[in-house]
Amino acid sequence: QVSKESILVGHSLSKHKLSSKGILILGIERNKKWIPIPKASKKIKKSDKLVVYGSLKVLRKLFKEKN
Repeated sequence: QVSKESILVGHSLSKHKLSSKGILILGIERNKKWIPIPKASKKIKKSDKLVVYGSLKVLRKLFKEKN
């Protein structure tokens, strides 16, 4: 789930160039609705749930996990 403090909130998927970092957004769950394979112009909102594919190391860095 995307927190309100996330750098992704309010920005389009293309803004952070996730695909160039090897991160693919497979879908977004928003308000109990599913957005499959979102376009690069889709903006991320707080509380979105992202289904992603990519390197665990990059994902942890992006989402600032400690583990």
